[in-house]
Amino acid sequence: MSFLETAEWDETMLRWNLILRHQGGSEKGIATNIVMSASGLFNKPSLPEINGITSYKRPIFHTSRWDHSIPYAGKKVALISTGSTGTQLAPALQQKAKHLTVFQRTAN
Repeated sequence: MSFLETAEWDETMLRWNLILRHQGGSEKGIATNIVMSASGLFNKPSLPEINGITSYKRPIFHTSRWDHSIPYAGKKVALISTGSTGTQLAPALQQKAKHLTVFQRTAN
């Protein structure tokens, strides 16, 4: 596994100069035209403040902590999200679930 140590834009060459640090400590330099961050904004999931959410007995989880062991076929599923994640997730859930209800937590 490698970790990004530095990323510097070279205006003259119109490219990114990256330094990657490997787990063993060695470094490698890479020049590239594009850098895509995939660190995600869900590293600290935020569950909605809903009365009873902590005592709810059925499966409940944030998409960043997805529970792949839960079968959705034939179940009633509630999705609290109308943002980019929710709009990508809803069609796939709808195909398997008996019924899908989508709740909007915060207006976009």
